Amino acid sequence: MTMTAHARHRASLSRRLGSFLVALLLAGCALPDRNERANALAANAGLQREQIHTRPFELTAFTRIARADRPLTVYIEGDGLAWISRSEPSLDPTPRAQRLANGQRMSMMRIEHAPDHRNP
Repeated sequence: MTMTAHARHRASLSRRLGSFLVALLLAGCALPDRNERANALAANAGLQREQIHTRPFELTAFTRIARADRPLTVYIEGDGLAWISRSEPSLDPTPRAQRLANGQRMSMMRIEHAPDHRNP
């Protein structure tokens, strides 16, 4: 029994669509997570990542101290993806102020709250 031209066309289209979906899923797996992106942005700007352990929060700071005797500019991370919903904090907020801070040539520190299972 031979397939009709219409059936062959549908089968070919299904195979192409399936291949496209597989490629799309694999590409999504290759995207860096927010921490990797933040670290890459910081490294390109010469910033050092530090974890500041406080109660009850853990803070992430990106610093570049050019001269200790000069003023320090501090960026405090704002909203980004701080909350997934009204009652659920994000496990990894999107760095928003970092691109702004990276463009500065002065001493600076960017601080963000990094909610996790230990932080309320």
